[in-house]
Amino acid sequence: MRVPIYEVKRKAPLEPSYLFESRAVEYELRGQKVNNPTKAASLANALFDVAHQADEHGYILVLDHELRPLGAMEVAHGSTCRCTIPIREIFSRALMMDGECFILLHNHPNGYPKPSKNDIEVTKHLVAASELTCITFLDHI
Repeated sequence: MRVPIYEVKRKAPLEPSYLFESRAVEYELRGQKVNNPTKAASLANALFDVAHQADEHGYILVLDHELRPLGAMEVAHGSTCRCTIPIREIFSRALMMDGECFILLHNHPNGYPKPSKNDIEVTKHLVAASELTCITFLDHI
């Protein structure tokens, strides 16, 4: 399966932004669906080499109604100990990809997998925004 990786570009200041496919990755996805956290993490690592990032990065996987990947992109790049996840931009990007749902993933460069207080707060905000936008937030990994 071909999974496009997008960036958001602008032709000129004050022009509307648009999705630009920067590259695509061929990925073998059993059942063609991202229906569990293990598949999501594996796909993100194949797309972005998440396990080897020295800084925190946030990524979204945008899916259709059958949980097939429509695309992925980086939404945040932070420091070695944190990154700010932009809630507005996540939903904007998911809408630009015509997504029905999405998964937020980010790494912890220190290898400590327990969610931070900030991770928990971001998840709460995504759940609330998801209810308002009808774009289903599936998971924060």
